[in-house]
Amino acid sequence: MADDFRTLLKEAYRSPDGWGRTYEELKVGGVFTLSVQASDTHSSTPEEILDDPFQYEAFEVTLSQDDAPFIDTPGKGAWDELKQRPWAEKFGRGYIAGVRVAEYLPVAEVQRVFDDLEAYAENKGK
Repeated sequence: MADDFRTLLKEAYRSPDGWGRTYEELKVGGVFTLSVQASDTHSSTPEEILDDPFQYEAFEVTLSQDDAPFIDTPGKGAWDELKQRPWAEKFGRGYIAGVRVAEYLPVAEVQRVFDDLEAYAENKGK
């Protein structure tokens, strides 16, 4: 298992009015961008702003590919392979073209996604 993804989450923005917070996106192996979010404006458990990411049970996760037009571009995107993973069925198409989004994804599954993306990126480079 790679590093616990929660140790990599760095706060990027917190509303001064107490409305919303975002974490910086995680770059995975030079291939993927993984956005892992939790706050009162995200599909997380709980849906509130907590200071410690280890206090969340589930996160909103967005997945995109940096070295292809879209993650699900046939023949170019990694989704052709990743869609076979047990967690993939929870990722629907996002409102923005080329991304996949999962809501209320439990910590263990987010970790599995992170680990699988790292392994994919490492193997792709060989």
